[in-house]
Amino acid sequence: MFVSYSRKDSSCIERLRVHLRPLQRESSISYWDDGSIIAGQKWREEVEAALARTRIAILLISADFLASDFVAESELPVLLGRQKHAALQSSR
Repeated sequence: MFVSYSRKDSSCIERLRVHLRPLQRESSISYWDDGSIIAGQKWREEVEAALARTRIAILLISADFLASDFVAESELPVLLGRQKHAALQSSR
């Protein structure tokens, strides 16, 4: 599960992690946000790799999220493009 958010909404991420922890404990989901990046890893490459392998995405939409150039240019096109492709595949 990939979580896309604005850094200005970090307090919301903490609450989301708490709510999703039971699902992680049951191994129902694997959670990822940029807080999962370890010091020394290349940030953009880690985000791109997580986007490539995710099947579920949560978008924490706020004014700051919508104002984020990185979200608009790097994350949303990948996520929305994949959703569109999946919708086309399921309609066949």
